[in-house]
Amino acid sequence: MGFKTEWPMTTGRAPIPNAANIVWIVWVVLIPVVYFAGVALLRRQFRQERAPKPDPYTSLETSPRESMNPQRRY
Repeated sequence: MGFKTEWPMTTGRAPIPNAANIVWIVWVVLIPVVYFAGVALLRRQFRQERAPKPDPYTSLETSPRESMNPQRRY
């Protein structure tokens, strides 16, 4: 990698520690994994949004007429 050889020659500073290699490898692996996980979840989200939604004005427990005129039942 360029920062192992070119950095010390160009700047005259000490070589970069091995932590830079670890950060680079994590970055190169993590970004594609997160990207493709997002693509997979995006397809799932599109599928869920495409599904028909229940009508919020109808209820399984009461009819619309009963919900307009609420009375207690014992």
